[in-house]
Amino acid sequence: MVEETSRVFRARVVNLKWIEAMRRHGYKGAFELAATVDYLFGYDATTGVVADWMYDKLTET
Repeated sequence: MVEETSRVFRARVVNLKWIEAMRRHGYKGAFELAATVDYLFGYDATTGVVADWMYDKLTET
């Protein structure tokens, strides 16, 4: 489960191409960005598999 979380995190949450695509979608893209971060927090709260480095990387992005 940790490996899959890491893979999804890199592919979406901190993927600059994905983030730029969301920005082009205006308010709907902003909602998707916010929802993704919200889901990350919720997933961490229920599974505990989100590593500290992921939060660090999220704040840098």
